[in-house]
This record gives sequence, structure tokens and C-alpha cells, in this order.
Amino acid sequence: SPPRHYILDAQQHATFYYINAAPQWQSFNGKNWENLEDSVRKWVINSGRSVQVVTGIWGTATLPNKDGQETELYLGGSKKNLRVPKYYWKVVYDPATKEGAAFVGMNNPYHVTTEEDVFCKDECARYSWISWSQKDQDKGYSFCCDVNEFKKTVTILPNDIDVQTLL
Repeated sequence: SPPRHYILDAQQHATFYYINAAPQWQSFNGKNWENLEDSVRKWVINSGRSVQVVTGIWGTATLPNKDGQETELYLGGSKKNLRVPKYYWKVVYDPATKEGAAFVGMNNPYHVTTEEDVFCKDECARYSWISWSQKDQDKGYSFCCDVNEFKKTVTILPNDIDVQTLL
């Protein structure tokens, strides 16, 4: 999350350290992902809800090598110090109503998104309050999931997020 989403200086400062960061293509980070973050923040303020927001990464981005074979992307050359994630995700959860939604973005403007990449039924039509170009590959192809369907693929979501229905 960007530093402006935190209240305390220490929290804002922590967003700039690599232990709390993963590589993002700027065209993804500065377009659809930023628009999603801003839209969620505005929605929370306008709705007056107290929500939990969990953000993470999943998978490893790939591009074809010189022989056309898909090759995983890492920063650090042959040392593979830091993997480039395929997906960024954000789960918004209202514990009072047990409503939630998972928002997923493809972190690679050069990867042609396929049906296999979209691992859930896309529910984005429900969220007209998000200001983005959802299917624009150059801005970061994005989709929205029912949290329980999302958890079938992204298995690292904390267990205390007990979603009963879509947000």
C-alpha cells in the first residue's frame, strides 16, 4: 500500500523498504493498481465502514526467452534475489457484515492475459465505484473475485477472514 494510506510516520516509512515491497511494473503500479487503491480508500471513507485490507502477491511473472520459452522473472540476474510477482492482490473485508471482495491485478504489461490467468469468476461489474480501465493490459489487466473462490488459488490469506458474501 502507498504511504498515504497509513497514519503513523513509522508505518509510512516502512513502505519504502524492500522487506515490505515487491517489484511492480510502473505502468501497472501507476495506473490500474493505483486507481484501485484510491477507489478503495474513497469507498471506505464514503461508506463509513471499518474494514480490514490485506494485500499480497502470488505467482511469478514470466516472459518468453530468446527461444520463445516462458521464463520466470527475477531481479538480481542469475542470483534470482527477488522474484517478480505475476499477481498483486487486495482483499477488502468487513468483519461486521462478513462481506468481502478480492481484487487481483496482472503485474506484467507484456504478458497477454488468457482465460487461465483469470482464476475466478470476474465480479468487477459489481464495483462501479472503482475508477479504472480493468481490461487494459497496458495499465494492468485486473479482475475481481469472491473471496472464497480466490482462496482456492491464493492459499496464503489469513484464516480469520471469514467472508460469507460479496462486498
